[in-house]
Amino acid sequence: MAPVDVRGGLSAGAWLDLDLLRQRRERFGLERPKVIPVRELLWRGGLIGSVTPLFMLLVVVFLFVQDRQLTQRQRRLEPIAAEHDRVEQSLIAAMQKLEQTRSTNSAIAKAIADVRSSSAVLAEVRRLVPESISVDRLVVKGNVLEISGSAQQPNGLRLVNALLLRLSASGFFASGEVKLLSAVVAGEAENMELRFRVSAGFAADATRATRKSLSLLGSEGMAARMAVLEREGLLK
Repeated sequence: MAPVDVRGGLSAGAWLDLDLLRQRRERFGLERPKVIPVRELLWRGGLIGSVTPLFMLLVVVFLFVQDRQLTQRQRRLEPIAAEHDRVEQSLIAAMQKLEQTRSTNSAIAKAIADVRSSSAVLAEVRRLVPESISVDRLVVKGNVLEISGSAQQPNGLRLVNALLLRLSASGFFASGEVKLLSAVVAGEAENMELRFRVSAGFAADATRATRKSLSLLGSEGMAARMAVLEREGLLK
């Protein structure tokens, strides 16, 4: 029986000894549950409650240490990164300068080899024009060469046709771009002549034809320079 105080009630903590389900346990063969002291419960609760803050504290300490290590590593790498950026910028500037120089050299090489400004085209026209034709004017308009002149009659038209055929067969000019622009008979009966104007478009590979003909024209120095430019990849 539970102890009774002087006032007829249960003493402090006596309720823990009450066993209201004793008969039921005996019927089913169950053991009486053990009573856990309050102090032990408080100790377990405090222990469990302190695990989470301790874990969080360890995580914070770990992250702090990692942050310090990363900061120190970043400081050690800053000079290397700055040097890398400086070298990279210098390399970019050098590549840009090299590309600009290459473009300039290519433009100069193309200007040197431009068939429209070359003496080779004059020599080619001189070779193609029949002796009985007198050339008065040569004009380059864009990619087209215009030839104006006169041919003695009565064979003027035949001579102009011969000139057209020669221009079409030349490697300097595109065969489909050789045209007779005008042909007019002028002068008196005894001294009649055919005034004509012919246009000839330069061929796409006229520059190659120019380089091949330089040696035949006796321009050995220019031919050698053209060969050097071609080896350097400045001419195609």
